Amino acid sequence: MDIEFGWCLDGATWADAATASDGPDKAGAALGRIRLGPRGLLRLMQTRLGLSHPGADPAVRIAQHLASVLGADHAWCRRSLAVDPWATARELLALRDAAVEAGWNPFAHEGPLPPRLDALRAVERARRETGAVLSAGVADDLVEVLDLLASEPGWPLGITSLTCQERPEDLPGLWGALLSALADAGVPLTVQSGAPSAPPRLEIIRCDDEWEAATVAARFVAGFGGNGPAALLATEDTIALDAQLHRRGRPAVGRAQGGQDRARQQILPLFLALAIAPVDVHQLAALLDLRVVDAPEPGAQPIGLVPARARAALLSALAQEPGVGGEAWRSALDSLRREAEASPGDRAAVTAHEAARAIDELVRSPLPAQDARPSALRARLPWLRDRLRAVGHLDTALTPTITQITAFDQVLTLLEDSPLSPRMLQGIVASCGGTAPSPFARREAGGPPVALRPAHLQARGGAVLWWGATESRTAPPTVWDADEIAVLRKAGASPADPQAAARLETAADLRGLASAGTLVVVHADRRLETDQPLTSLLAHLATGAIAAQGGDAGAAVSEDPDADASASAEAAEVEKRLEARTRTPQDLASGPVWELAGSRLDLAPAAEEENVEATRSRIGPGDSADAASARDLSRTAGARLDHLLPERLSYSQAETLIGCRQKWTYRYGLGLRPGSASDLPTGNRMIGTLVHAVVERLVRERDAAGATGAASPWPPDAAAIGAAFDALVPHLASELDLPGRSVLRARVRDTVLRSLAAFFGALDAAGHRIVDVETGFDEPLPLTVDGAPRTVAFRGARDVDTVDAAGHRGVIDLKWTDSRTKHAELYDRGEAIQLASYAWSIDRDGADVGAEPPSLAYFLLQQGEFVSEDTDLDGRRRTPFDPSDAWRRLVAEVEAACAEVGTGRFSARPAQELLDRGMDLGTPWKARHRVLEEVASVEHDAGGIWIDARCDYCEFTTLCGIGKDLS
Repeated sequence: MDIEFGWCLDGATWADAATASDGPDKAGAALGRIRLGPRGLLRLMQTRLGLSHPGADPAVRIAQHLASVLGADHAWCRRSLAVDPWATARELLALRDAAVEAGWNPFAHEGPLPPRLDALRAVERARRETGAVLSAGVADDLVEVLDLLASEPGWPLGITSLTCQERPEDLPGLWGALLSALADAGVPLTVQSGAPSAPPRLEIIRCDDEWEAATVAARFVAGFGGNGPAALLATEDTIALDAQLHRRGRPAVGRAQGGQDRARQQILPLFLALAIAPVDVHQLAALLDLRVVDAPEPGAQPIGLVPARARAALLSALAQEPGVGGEAWRSALDSLRREAEASPGDRAAVTAHEAARAIDELVRSPLPAQDARPSALRARLPWLRDRLRAVGHLDTALTPTITQITAFDQVLTLLEDSPLSPRMLQGIVASCGGTAPSPFARREAGGPPVALRPAHLQARGGAVLWWGATESRTAPPTVWDADEIAVLRKAGASPADPQAAARLETAADLRGLASAGTLVVVHADRRLETDQPLTSLLAHLATGAIAAQGGDAGAAVSEDPDADASASAEAAEVEKRLEARTRTPQDLASGPVWELAGSRLDLAPAAEEENVEATRSRIGPGDSADAASARDLSRTAGARLDHLLPERLSYSQAETLIGCRQKWTYRYGLGLRPGSASDLPTGNRMIGTLVHAVVERLVRERDAAGATGAASPWPPDAAAIGAAFDALVPHLASELDLPGRSVLRARVRDTVLRSLAAFFGALDAAGHRIVDVETGFDEPLPLTVDGAPRTVAFRGARDVDTVDAAGHRGVIDLKWTDSRTKHAELYDRGEAIQLASYAWSIDRDGADVGAEPPSLAYFLLQQGEFVSEDTDLDGRRRTPFDPSDAWRRLVAEVEAACAEVGTGRFSARPAQELLDRGMDLGTPWKARHRVLEEVASVEHDAGGIWIDARCDYCEFTTLCGIGKDLS
C-alpha cells in the first residue's frame, strides 16, 4: 500500500491519488494507493495493529470525565463547576486530550504545576484512585498505537511507501512521532518537495450576492460542454449553485455543512421541552406536526413522528382549546381509544392510540422544572426511541437522531440521579446532538471532481472553479501560556503552536491551489446578509507571482527602518495585481457571447436567464401608483364554479364571503388552510375563548346547583370568577402559564375579574336572567342566487341568552377586543350583522315567530362595558338597533357574493380598493383604515354593507397579489 500523507488531507477522496502522480494514462493504478490525513492514518494503523474499537460518543466521554472532575474538586475549577458542571467538564476534557496529544504524562510531575495543568493532574489522579473509566479519544488512540509500535517493532504493516507533504518534525504533538515510528518500523518515508513556484493564473469574478455568483459559476461549468473544468473547489454551501446547475442540465455538487439545527436534530430537544413543566402548546403542536420521513412513494404523505390519526385528532383538539387536559383533548383521546378497541387488528389504529397515550402522559404529567432527574427523563424516552426506530428503516437520515437519543440515554445513566439544571440539560443535549446533513444538498453523479478545501485539490494544471473563496473558519488549537509550554516541553511534550498550525494549513492549501493552471474565483460579496471578505490565500498567490518575477515575498522580517515602507509597497502591489485580475459579471458578456477562462457560451435571443433587475421591477415594491391601479386582483377560473357554493354557512363564513370573495373561495370553497401547528389560537383570540368558557362554566355551575336544590350565590363574586379562570387556563390558554408571562396572566386575570363582576352585576341589577350560554342553532336559510332558489344551513351559537322580568328575550355577544369604538360604531350604524343573525335565529326557532325582536347587545370584556339600547345596561341612550334591516342587507350581500363565485370570477375585496388608490400592506394602518371607512360609508348609503376583511391578518395575500413575496 502506497500512502500520500498530508496534515490537511483528512476528508480528501482516495481516488484522486490515482492520477495525481502518474497521469491520466495510468488511472487504473488507484488500487492500493490512498491519501490520508492524521486521523485517517491513525485509523489505518489501528486496523493494521488490531487496535480498532467502537468510537465513544463525545457526550459519553464528557459524562465519564465529569465524575472524575467532581471527585477531584480542584480549586481552580470549583466555582465554574458549581455554575455549569457540564461545560466545565467539557472544557477540561478538551484540555486533557490536547495535553495527551502533545505527549504529556501528568504522573511524571510531582512538584507544583501551573493551575490548569495542576487541575488536569488532579482529575487524572482521581480517576486512577476510583478506577473510573474514560473511553479512549483520538489522543489516547495515538498513544496506544505509538506504544505498540515501540514494543513490537516487527509488526507487519503492509505499507510499501509513505510520501509526506510535511516534514515529521514540523507536525505538532505526537503526530510527527507517529511518522518517525513508521519509518523506524521499516516503512520507506519520503518528503515531497515544495509547491511549484509558478502560481495559477487568477480570474476573480466579484458578484453582489450568491444568486448572481451562482449564475456566473453555473455558466462557467456549462461553457465547457461535455468536459467541464478540471475540478470544482467548493468551500461553501452550494445550494444556490446547484439550483443554477440544474437549470442548465448539470448535476448538483451537493455541498452543504451539517448542522445541529436541522429539523431531525431538534426532535429530542423539543420532546424534552414538553417533558418538563410548564408545557408550551405551540411546542406541542410543533411536535405533533413534525414530519420525520419523506413520502415513501409518489402521491403519499410524509410520515410524522406522531402517526397521522393521532396527529389529526390532537391538533384538532388544540385548535379548539389551546391547552392540554380539557374537554376537547379528552374527547380526542377517547375517540382514538375506541377506534383501537373496536379494531384490535388495525395496526394503524393501535399505533395511533399508543402514540396519543404516550404524548398525553408526557404533557399531562410533566416533570417539575426544578426536579428533572436523569432517571425520570430516561423513563420518558422509550416511546420516542421506539417510534423513530419503527420508521427509521424508511430513511437512513434518521440514524443521527436515533444515535443522538441513544447517546443521551447513555449519558443519563452515567450521571448522579440529582436534579439537572436547565443549563446543564441544554449542554448535554447539545453535546449529544452531532450534526445532520442538509436536506437541500444531494451530490449527483457526473460533473467535475469536487474538492472541499484547497489542500485536497489535484487539478493537474487544468481550470478550477472556486466557489466560496472566503476566509476559512477552522477551529484553532488549544492555546497554552508560556509557563505551561515550558512545563510541557520539559516533560518531552510538543504542545501545538497556533502560528505553526496556521502555517501548515496555509502551505497545504497553497500546494493544492498551485496544482491548477487557471483558478477562477467566483465570489459573492454578501451572503446571508453579511459581508464576505476574500480569502488571504489569494494574496499569497499574488505574492508568489511577485516572487517569481524577482521579488522576495517570503523574506524574513528586517530591522531596516525602511522595512515598513517596503512592506506597504509590496502590499499595495499585491492589491494592485488582485484588482487587475478582478472583473464583474457584466464584463464577461461581449455581445451574444459569454466567455471566461476557456469557457464559452452563446447567449441566444431567448436567453435562459432573465434580466434580474427587470424581474425585480415587476414584482418589487417600486411600482408606481398608476401601475398599481392598473392591476386587477380578481381571479378567473374559466368555468362556472357552482360546485363551490356553500351548503352550510356560519356567521364567520358569511362575514368572510361578504368581505372578500377570494379569501372565502380559498379557505372554504377549496379548503386551503394554514398548518394546524401555526394556526393555534393565541393573543386576543385565545383569551376571548378563555373568557367565554369562564362565563359558560359559571352559568353551568349555577344551573347544576339549582337542579340539586343547593344554594348558589348569584351573581358570582370575585373568588368564584377567579377560581373558574384558574381552572380553565391550563386547558384553554396554557401559554399564560409559561415563564415570562406572569405579568400578562395577572393583567388578564384582573381584567376578567373586574369585567365579569360588572357584567353579572349589571344584568342582575337590571332584572335580566341568563337562561343559556353557547346556545347552538341550525336553521335553513333560503337564498336566491342568479335568479334560482337555493337553501343553505345557517349554523352558529349565541354567547348569552337572557330574559328580562317581563319575559322578553335578549342576546348578548361577548367580545374581547382592544378597540372600544369598533362594535359601538357598528351598532349605531345598524351594521351589527352578527347580532342580526342571532335575532334571526331566535325568530326562526318557532317559539316567538312574529313576536317583538329580542333585545341585542355587545359586552366588551376588556373594557367592561355594554353596547345596548337598554339604558339599564348602557346609559348612552343609543338609537334602537333594527336587526331586520341589517339581516336583509346581509342576505342580499351573501346572494350577490354567491352569484359572483358561481360565475368563476371572484374579486379580492378590500385589497382591490387599496391597490386602486396606490396602497398596499406597507401603507400605514391609519391611512388604510381611513380609505376603507370611506368605502364603507358609500356602501352603506347605497343600501349595502361593507366588511373589512383585514388583509393584514389574511393568510392568502400572496395568492391574491396584495402581499408580495420579496424574498
